[in-house]
Amino acid sequence: MVATILLSTENNLWSNILIIIVYIVIMGVLLLILTFFYNMIFSVVANKFGKFLGSKIKRKGIVIATELISLIVTVIFIIYALSLFFELRNNLDYFAIKFAVMLFSFLFIIFIRDSIIIEYKKSNPTYVSINYWINNQLKRLNWLRRLYLVNRFELLVKQIFSFTIILSLLVIVLTFLTELKWSHNYSHYFLVLCFIPFFFNYWVYFNRVITINRVKEEVFIRRIIMYLFILILAVSQLFIEFKFYLNDINNSNDVEIFIISGLSVLCIALDRIIKEITTDYLDYNKSKVLE
Repeated sequence: MVATILLSTENNLWSNILIIIVYIVIMGVLLLILTFFYNMIFSVVANKFGKFLGSKIKRKGIVIATELISLIVTVIFIIYALSLFFELRNNLDYFAIKFAVMLFSFLFIIFIRDSIIIEYKKSNPTYVSINYWINNQLKRLNWLRRLYLVNRFELLVKQIFSFTIILSLLVIVLTFLTELKWSHNYSHYFLVLCFIPFFFNYWVYFNRVITINRVKEEVFIRRIIMYLFILILAVSQLFIEFKFYLNDINNSNDVEIFIISGLSVLCIALDRIIKEITTDYLDYNKSKVLE
């Protein structure tokens, strides 16, 4: 019996490794195809179409309207991308397709806008685009970047891309773990799940391969992101279990344990977030005084 289980486990291991290798190869080929399509076809067609439209546009109002539309599209893109992320659990099968279509549509509009502006400025060199005007205004408000909230928000935005990559890798690993049959010993699954906290802490304190992140501000903002992520997961899970216990009033002992353990996790997460922010705020003001 034991030998049969070990043999089936070994077969599952090699078949799963083969599936993962095939998946990586397919994703690599698709990435190369998308890169070729983007550089050689998509960007070329979008730029030529934009130049064609730009050569036909003679009115300044139409160019301004094009820029305003592109700004509105940018806002819609961000909102829709966030909505897709929050619906990821329910629409995992179509997430990649929806996001790819939305991304290429957004980039197509941006390419057209930039080409129209370039072509229009050839005959109207004094024209100032809305983006250029906004950048000049932000440069004049350089003092605003020295405010604590603005400075830390800028750091937060810079970390979103790396956090998205880490989160995507985590989703892929968990998908392989849950969709493929690895072992009859469930302790193996538990050990992999225990690896997730190490995964996130590595992202916080290290850069690249075993290189310590020496930028204190970057480490701080990554810790805040990690604590916020834990807090969001804890609150959502607490709410789901709370609804379950409301429908089962007989388990009064379980409800007490649930409330104590759940609120303890929330309290610890909030304590870490508030402590990190207050400490960083005091250090930030102290550094400004020394300047």
